[in-house]
Amino acid sequence: MSRCSASADTRGRVGIIDQHCPHRGANLWLGRNEECGIRCVYHGWKFDVEGRCLDMPTSYPDLNAKDKMGHQGLSRARARGNALGLYGIARAHAEAASDGSGPRAGLASLCHTFVPVTDTTCWIYAYAWNPERPSTNAERALYKGGNGVIAEVEESYVPLRHKGNDYLIDRQLQKTKSYTGISGVSEQDAAVQDSQGPIADRTREHLGPTDLGILRFRKLVMDCATELARGKEPDAARRAERYHVRAGACITHKSKDLAAVMVERFGGPSGYVGGAPAALAD
Repeated sequence: MSRCSASADTRGRVGIIDQHCPHRGANLWLGRNEECGIRCVYHGWKFDVEGRCLDMPTSYPDLNAKDKMGHQGLSRARARGNALGLYGIARAHAEAASDGSGPRAGLASLCHTFVPVTDTTCWIYAYAWNPERPSTNAERALYKGGNGVIAEVEESYVPLRHKGNDYLIDRQLQKTKSYTGISGVSEQDAAVQDSQGPIADRTREHLGPTDLGILRFRKLVMDCATELARGKEPDAARRAERYHVRAGACITHKSKDLAAVMVERFGGPSGYVGGAPAALAD
């Protein structure tokens, strides 16, 4: 049986819907109560109190995907009496930091390492460095207080804002100033990810145009697992040099083409930072 969320929309209509968004499974308890609907702030799908999809910004408008979605992923029901008002949390990212000293010198590299503890828990190590120069004291202070992918933590390295305290979401702040109501990019990520459950049911998802990367990654992982079961080691284990390709953010002038931006951000046109491109020849 699906777990449900009760809500009252901005017109005062009360309803009960499946608590998990049919897109990627984020909990609609974290959703934003706006203009006669609950908007899932993971990717913006919006539903009314009867479960009809009102908006689907991740799909092409001419596909009318939202009109085909409303009854598939949500339970339609009605409720009487009081309901929980929802305001939501958003996933708004800014993962590059700059001290203003130059297009590359000020950009930090940010990374997460996930170390499994059990089938449903893990340690997460978050760290940042600058490949061009040592981190400044000001940058270290920012990271210590929580910045970018690095959460603000207590003495035992447990994040101050976590699932047990609803990430200290501030509903009033969210309603008036902040789309998230939660401080910290890392904490916003964690809220959405944790809300899917310790083991997410991917069979209930409805993926679309913006999920091509998800689809291809999952296929790659499944293909590698299948080949490993047949005795073939995945190529990635033998091609360490391919992990020298970097992703990164860059804010620049719109007149520049992609090649120029890549050179500006990474020093080369491909994002490869491991030396001679010949290393990738085969």
